[in-house]
Amino acid sequence: MNEKQEKLGAFPYVIGCVSFIPGIGIIFGIIAIIWGLVTKKIGGKKLSIIGACGIGFNVILYGSLFYFGFVQRGGVYDDLRTQLSKSTITSLVQAIEFYKTQNGNYPESLEVLSNSLPENSMVFVFDPTHMQMSGEQRYYHYELEGDSHYYLLGIGLDGKPYTSDDVLPEIEVKENSGIGFLIHEGSKNGLLQEVEVIVYNEEQRKKIQVVAPIEEKDNDQPSNNMVIVSPLTDGWQAYENKDYSQAIRLYSKHIQNKPEDKNGFYYRALAYEKINDDEKALEDFLQTVRLENDYFDAYLHIDSLLAKKSRYEEIVQYWSVYIEQVNTNGRAYLERGGAYIHAGEKVLALKDAKKACELGEKYGCQLLERYSGE
Repeated sequence: MNEKQEKLGAFPYVIGCVSFIPGIGIIFGIIAIIWGLVTKKIGGKKLSIIGACGIGFNVILYGSLFYFGFVQRGGVYDDLRTQLSKSTITSLVQAIEFYKTQNGNYPESLEVLSNSLPENSMVFVFDPTHMQMSGEQRYYHYELEGDSHYYLLGIGLDGKPYTSDDVLPEIEVKENSGIGFLIHEGSKNGLLQEVEVIVYNEEQRKKIQVVAPIEEKDNDQPSNNMVIVSPLTDGWQAYENKDYSQAIRLYSKHIQNKPEDKNGFYYRALAYEKINDDEKALEDFLQTVRLENDYFDAYLHIDSLLAKKSRYEEIVQYWSVYIEQVNTNGRAYLERGGAYIHAGEKVLALKDAKKACELGEKYGCQLLERYSGE
């Protein structure tokens, strides 16, 4: 029997089958193709076809992975990356707060935070939803808001921060928690907190600048072109655009409609601060705490405004009101202790510093150490 009549043995076909293994299969596929073309035994053509199919399978497999991983947006892979991003960014908030505990201030950037982390830290500052062929990584969006607050989010598919597709940490921040993390109005998935709203139809919308998020209409609304505009969210948008006079007008409108809502007074006070109208800002912050006497951030602003005029006795009084409601906030004791220092009440200041230290405030411990020896 000559070579033309001989059949290929089992081993070449094993090589051909191995070509279907992802990755390394391509090499065996090339071997199978060459073997099938060179041999004169029966089955060579079939072996080449098997090798080519194995290579084709690898190309389709990795092409699909590339498409779904780097090209397609909104699919299952994006959902998985978003879930990973939520877990990662939630841990990042804890790292940022710990940085402040150690250093007394929030990091200027995530790069600064990253450089302060231990070598093998499991805290990640890069957004896993950002996929680039170049391998370039993108930091989570981090922006300081004053000295005591910050925004932190993962930028969504639109590539812009403070929009409805932002990825946010999965934590609940209460007003008196002392955590500096803020959620921007634009990141709240387009949801309005207003019950009482102003409604415009599409024709009227063309005549005004609509800056509020658009909600989907209820099924019982008669028009197909309805958008909902909220003075409170419009006011915040004006504030973000640094149009503080417009923000004040919108917040005032909200207050007229809902005088019992603390948010209107609080946000209008922030706008007054921006135009250096400290008297009106203080008046609104005070009204805020009258409506909700444990509104921690409002007390911080009251403290700052009164300190400008050295009205430390009043600062002590307001912090005492807050502490009566919330006696577990070390920062509150620390702030009142500082006011006691300026008011010349050293004994009371040290008492508050000790309490702040016991509640985990680093600066309370430092204040206690500094003044105890005097």
